[in-house]
Amino acid sequence: MVWSEGWSGPPTLEVNPGDTVDFQMIFKPVRPGEVRQEIELQPGVKTSKLTLFGEGVRALTVSPGYLTLDYNRATGVRSGILTLVNGRSDPMKVTIKFPIRLLAPASLEIPPQQKAEVLLQLPATDVPQFLGEVVVEADGVSEKVAVQSRPKPAELKVVSPEKGTLDFGQVTQRKATSRDIILANTGGELLVVEVQARNPYVSEFSGQALRLEPGQQRSVKVFLKSESLGNVISDLRIIGGASESVVTLKSYVRELAAPDVAPAPPVVAASPVVPVAPSTGGSQPAPAPMAPPVAAPPAPAPVAVAPSPVAAPVRRTAPPDAPRAPLNNVQSALAAYLATEGLPMPSSSINPHLDRVNSVELVDRETSNFTIAWKKPGVAPAGWALESASMSKDESSNLFIKTWNRVNHWKTVSGDNDKVVVKVLALRPASQYEMRVRGVDRDGKFSEPSPIFVVTTPEPWRVPAWAWRGMLVSALLVVIYMLWRARRGDFEFA
Repeated sequence: MVWSEGWSGPPTLEVNPGDTVDFQMIFKPVRPGEVRQEIELQPGVKTSKLTLFGEGVRALTVSPGYLTLDYNRATGVRSGILTLVNGRSDPMKVTIKFPIRLLAPASLEIPPQQKAEVLLQLPATDVPQFLGEVVVEADGVSEKVAVQSRPKPAELKVVSPEKGTLDFGQVTQRKATSRDIILANTGGELLVVEVQARNPYVSEFSGQALRLEPGQQRSVKVFLKSESLGNVISDLRIIGGASESVVTLKSYVRELAAPDVAPAPPVVAASPVVPVAPSTGGSQPAPAPMAPPVAAPPAPAPVAVAPSPVAAPVRRTAPPDAPRAPLNNVQSALAAYLATEGLPMPSSSINPHLDRVNSVELVDRETSNFTIAWKKPGVAPAGWALESASMSKDESSNLFIKTWNRVNHWKTVSGDNDKVVVKVLALRPASQYEMRVRGVDRDGKFSEPSPIFVVTTPEPWRVPAWAWRGMLVSALLVVIYMLWRARRGDFEFA
């Protein structure tokens, strides 16, 4: 008897007339799937054909074959699940080999006909991109799984102050004082940060974005020049990526001390003149004898003495950069409002019956565009207006004012029926945009603006340096090969 691959049994079988013979056949599949075998028990006799069926089941199944680790913002860990299935009827000892950066169990045992889930993860402190291979082995069976993960998203961390409060202590009125805060990017991508301070505090990067490379720390100065006295408390908002931190700024402003004035020199009364009798002869009269010093009697009338020029007050002129007049509480609040919210729209341009957009969510973002969505109001307006913020300085008042400009490069896209989905186009990579949304009626009047939201576009993709080096080496090898062929005479040149 001839047995095909996976089947085995006796090569010959002898049966005497009237006898019954039992024999054993063994099925050991070499690959998964259904296997069929036809064998003739007696050569040349068609009725002695026997058809055998069997099904090969994988001893070990590993899925997926390509695993992408997902990022958990709450824990800062990137992780994924591998599923292992034991197709045998006895327990299976499994060994896992993985790259050094990856965390996973080195071995485990799977019960018969059961599956096990294996957690693969990168620690929270590991932020670069990951690409590696995991090998799963069991009883001579080996399966390979490719594992990849994007860099850990950019994440803002306030290193100092640790407790979220920056105390300037006691400072002198109208005297510029500064303190430092330290910011860090604990992620693996570029982080664009905006530091917003309220009057009388001003940050070093007011009105501009601060870029932090992966793992980079940066010191930012916060200045205080207060005209008001007493406690000055405000918040410093630090916006980076999808996170926001608030630092409380505290100080006590004391009054500016008056300058010291030198005392005027004492005024000495003039000595009284002693009358001299007229001379009767040619000789000079003898001087009168000096009386011993006695207390001078009070003068019959006060003698007015002109003040000395030294004692005259000196008029001081203000220097060219003299501080401006102090702002009262109302003016300080107005200045802070203009820097954070901008000039309000005239009430004649507002339709109070239009519903306000209460929240805007980020759906997707790319290097040159991002997609946002908000819930449709009960009464839909005739259209929508998107506004983008920019900072400008009023030189006359020395105030920073936020200006809102209409955004024209956007379009609506399909999405949920109960939401308005909009894609904003023609944006710059690695840039931060502060925006808000308004509804517009048929008369061109607006609703109240939505809450301000900030979106940062990611950096553009660039060809890695190792790829350029690989292409350069490949080109050099081709040139060397062609020169070698030419020297050997494989090419003929005219």
